[in-house]
Amino acid sequence: MIQQACELIRNRLNAFLGSVDPGSDGWVVLANLIDHEGKPFPGAENKLVMFLGNVEYETSMGLAGRSSQLNGTTYASSAAPRLINVWIMFFANFYNQRYPDGLDMLSRTISFFQQYPRFTHDSDPGLDSRLERLTVEMVNLDFTQLNYVMSMIGAKYLPMVCYKLRMIPFTSDAIKGTVPAARGIGGPE
Repeated sequence: MIQQACELIRNRLNAFLGSVDPGSDGWVVLANLIDHEGKPFPGAENKLVMFLGNVEYETSMGLAGRSSQLNGTTYASSAAPRLINVWIMFFANFYNQRYPDGLDMLSRTISFFQQYPRFTHDSDPGLDSRLERLTVEMVNLDFTQLNYVMSMIGAKYLPMVCYKLRMIPFTSDAIKGTVPAARGIGGPE
């Protein structure tokens, strides 16, 4: 589900950026900045690189387990969904004379998310059917946190902006147990 959410964001952002300034093969790539040998990823040069920065468990909401009817008197009990937040980062990977283009792409990215902070099935029919909506919020990173991020990915500083995709539900169809149907008080047995 994380891949589908990231692909949806990348495709929508590419369409938005391409409508203003068409690029031959899109402005946004979902990729690493640096390959496993520590070399710059060649397909990311002069692109806005969308990078998965973190996956975290959402702790602010407690959800109850689910139940579904198996037959007339028995219900299946399933685990509550786990809500996951996904941090996505957009790096302006433009150098030398193209550096101003990268700053422009970052500005347009911020504008895009200001206009589209939420994706629903009405606005995006391609949204994964397991998602009710996809909400995006900007995340502030201070210089220390930014230094850790750049060190973690093995890159030199690049202008970037970070967003959090909020509360993606992960569910399982596995049955934890069965429970009988509730009966009315004083009713027939």
